[in-house]
Amino acid sequence: LPAISGAALTGIPAGTCSFTVGKSANQNISQNTWSILQFNTEETDPDSCFNTTNYEFIAPANGQYYFHGKCQINSLTSQADYIYLRFYVNNAQPSGGATESVTGGYATSAHNKQFITTSGVLNLTANDEVSVYAYTTAGTRVISAQGTAFSGFRLT
Repeated sequence: LPAISGAALTGIPAGTCSFTVGKSANQNISQNTWSILQFNTEETDPDSCFNTTNYEFIAPANGQYYFHGKCQINSLTSQADYIYLRFYVNNAQPSGGATESVTGGYATSAHNKQFITTSGVLNLTANDEVSVYAYTTAGTRVISAQGTAFSGFRLT
């Protein structure tokens, strides 16, 4: 790609490595256990950066990446039900809580589901793996396939 002067431009990333994935089925998560969300359906992944077998994004290069995760939790039963959603890097929680969200309770017995989202920027090294995990404080809960997604792209 030439610059206005005719010189070649350098240092331009080859792509943004964007992706959006969803779930093909509901998923049960157990109480007091961080569970990986099983994103196995690609909606977009033009650079093949998402692994639907291991449910993780694989960073193609060092840099900053923006991620967004959302899910619908079904089968809440009380105001004491809390759900956490967090990004993991290389199967571990990154330090700090900037990429973690929590929600709890339900409105009425007729409306026993809740939606939760989390987003943030992570500094990654090439081949780092990013996934979304959920945690519940009260019994087995259902993560709905509907309304649950994970997306991201490279910033720099």
